[in-house]
This record gives sequence, structure tokens and C-alpha cells, in this order.
Amino acid sequence: MRLAERLLRDLRSTFDGNAWHGTPVRRLLDDVDDARANAHPIDGARSIAELLAHLSSWIGIVDRRLHDELFEVTLEEDFPGVDGVAFSELIEQLERRHAVLCATVEAMDDAELDRKVPDGRYTKDFMLRGLIHHTTYHAAQIAMLKKFG
Repeated sequence: MRLAERLLRDLRSTFDGNAWHGTPVRRLLDDVDDARANAHPIDGARSIAELLAHLSSWIGIVDRRLHDELFEVTLEEDFPGVDGVAFSELIEQLERRHAVLCATVEAMDDAELDRKVPDGRYTKDFMLRGLIHHTTYHAAQIAMLKKFG
């Protein structure tokens, strides 16, 4: 199995498949409405909507870096504002960005995945594995917010 195929399997299972850690992030959102998405049931914690916007943004950032874009991530890109944004729009954006990322990875070969991102700090493979971990981490946060919210 090619490296890209293994990474795709892990990206998809963490997103909406049979994740090893439990419920994948997309399915955690199925019963969340706007009020619950924007609630802050834990003092000092971000809302589900804020975490979702952050996840979605980083999927897009990773895709841009896979296409060899060199840029600095701004604070607004890291945690985009969600005021006035319907939760359904955030979900649609997340799904679109995930689909685009998967298409990008599917088109890559192992040699490309072994190349470093434009700033040279790490390989594209390493970055994608980091995104998978990042998604798992925030899925757990979303699950906790649902439990306490």
C-alpha cells in the first residue's frame, strides 16, 4: 500500500470513518445545533463552533502547504471568528476542505510526501500525520464539551 493510501485511510477514518479512538469528528457534530455549538459549558474553553472553525482552517492550511505555498498563519486563520456564522456553514466548510485535502493527498506519490514543506521544517508526510493527531485531539475536546454542555 502506498504511503498516500495509508494517510488517506487515516485522514478519512479520523474524520468520518471507523476511528481507533472512538467517534470520528464529523459524527460528533451530527446532533449539535447552533445554540449548543456556540455554548461555553466549561469556563475558559472554546466552543464547539470555535474548535470546528479552527479544525477546518488547519485542514485548509495543510492543503495549501501541500501545494508548496509559503506563508505565515495569522491569528485569524488559526482561530477564525464564528460570530454570526451558522453552524451548518461551518460543517459544510469543514466537509469541503476535507474533500479537497483528500483529493490532494490521493494525487501525491510517495516521493512528494517525503519532500519538505516550503519552509523546510518537516516533510509533507509528517505534517499530514500531525493533522491527523490534531483532528483526534480536537475531536476529544468536542466530545467533552458535548458531555458537559
